[in-house]
Amino acid sequence: MGKLCMTLPPFSPDYSGVCSALFPFDTLTVLHDASGCTGNYTGYDEARWFRSRSPIYCSGLREIDAILGDDEKLIQKILYALEDIKPEMIAVVGSPVPMVIGTDMEGIAAEIENRTGIMAVGFPTTGIKYYPQGIAMVYKKVVQRILEEDNTQAVKEENTVNILGATPIDFGRSGTIEELTKFLEENGITVRKTLWENVKKSDVVQLKHAACNIVVSNAGIELAEYMEKEYGIPYVTGLPYGEKYADIWLAEVKKVLTGETSKVSSAAGANEEVLGSIKDSAESSAKILILGEQVQCNSIRNAIFAETGENCDVAGICGWDNRFAEAKDTFLESEAEIEQILNADKYECIIGDPLYKDLLHTDKKFCVHPHYAVSSKLGNEETRSLIGKKVF
Repeated sequence: MGKLCMTLPPFSPDYSGVCSALFPFDTLTVLHDASGCTGNYTGYDEARWFRSRSPIYCSGLREIDAILGDDEKLIQKILYALEDIKPEMIAVVGSPVPMVIGTDMEGIAAEIENRTGIMAVGFPTTGIKYYPQGIAMVYKKVVQRILEEDNTQAVKEENTVNILGATPIDFGRSGTIEELTKFLEENGITVRKTLWENVKKSDVVQLKHAACNIVVSNAGIELAEYMEKEYGIPYVTGLPYGEKYADIWLAEVKKVLTGETSKVSSAAGANEEVLGSIKDSAESSAKILILGEQVQCNSIRNAIFAETGENCDVAGICGWDNRFAEAKDTFLESEAEIEQILNADKYECIIGDPLYKDLLHTDKKFCVHPHYAVSSKLGNEETRSLIGKKVF
């Protein structure tokens, strides 16, 4: 009962993370469910669904299929779909019922690849975990596989970056990634590839030719670390939010690109010389709480500190990495924990998704920063980009 939600909607699950990451690929994605999970993803978790095309299929799982565990029936449905669709890749994605009956999603995918010769990947998603875990699966099972199967030498191109972790589940339709790309290119930095926007299977091998990776959400950290280990590509986390912090963040990126520093930036690209006092003031009581995706929240904190000198605490949901957290930061795993921290007496201002306001019992200043994984289209009207702009 610890994760029971009475006020908030359920957050975007792992299968939505997989489907969202694969959305721009030429992929036949099959959600193995009775249609509820497919409808949840297409209707609520995918901001691009009604203005783009992507072949997302539902397996139409029924009670008798669950009882008999007839994997061949699912395989035949996929083979039938391939008569009309010629994808570069096939993805078989799990949901709660396949989890309960122990369906071997990876085994089914291997069988399909053996019969068709088309790259097929199985994702043992459950609907119980959250979307960053699903996106991380795609990095490991798809991106890493494509990179490892490519034999071309990784030749870095000067002043080029990849953007990792850019999913609409985190950014909605705010235009943040488009403005980030524009900001970088206006400052002489070329964006090679953005995951997950307008990318095909053939584009993935180009990732290893960038001089630096920019990680804009928690889900992109694992791939960035893999590429640093395998190809020697350093990474910087965070976004150039705010008027002052944008310049600080940009300077950090340029240091990495020029080889002035090889140190991976911590706390969303915080420049230790300028923003180091965030850590120094960890024992002081912050009056501002930022609630949402960890990397974005860190960037908002750094922007606020650069502009006002005010310290903030960050509370993350869905994904978390302690290496990018400050002393008073915390990961929240339930609605009850969210409600408790929102109403803590120490905080006078809350920054977060508009649906969190329904959990407030006291009069506090509330600054809206929508998180699509929480409020979906309900918070979309208030979504805006913070790249190079005053935060709140």
